[in-house]
Amino acid sequence: MSALQVGARAPDFELKATGDTTVRLSELLKQGKHVVIAFYPAAFSPVCGDELSLFQEARDEFARLNAQVIAISVDNVWSADAFAQAKGIAFPLLADFHPKGEVRGHARRRHRRARAVHHRPPGRHSLQLRLARRGEPGG
Repeated sequence: MSALQVGARAPDFELKATGDTTVRLSELLKQGKHVVIAFYPAAFSPVCGDELSLFQEARDEFARLNAQVIAISVDNVWSADAFAQAKGIAFPLLADFHPKGEVRGHARRRHRRARAVHHRPPGRHSLQLRLARRGEPGG
C-alpha cells in the first residue's frame, strides 16, 4: 500500500477481528455510518488500555453521532479477544497481524504519528470528535 494523500479516501481493507469476525472497511461504510479508526501499538500496554477505554466510555456519544469505532493493532486476534474481554471493550479490535502492520503502516507513512483516522460515508459532512479524560477540560 502506498501513502495516503490529504483528503484521499483510505483504500479498502479486511482484517480478522474480535468475536471471531472479519471486518471490511467498505462494508462498514455501506451501512451509512461514520467510521473512526484508532490505531494502538499493543494490547495490555497501559497507554493503549487507557486510550481504548476512553473510546469505550464514549460509545453512547459515538452512537448518537452515527459513528462506528474500530481499533487496529499488530497483535494477533487471540490477544485482541483477551484484551477486549479484560477491558470490557465492545467495539471491534482488528488484528493487522500478517503481513505485520500492513494497514497501520499505510496510515502511518502518511501521518507520522497516526493515532486515529475518520472516514465518513459519501455525501456526509465531517464529524469532529474530542475525547478527554475525566477531570480534563471537556471531560
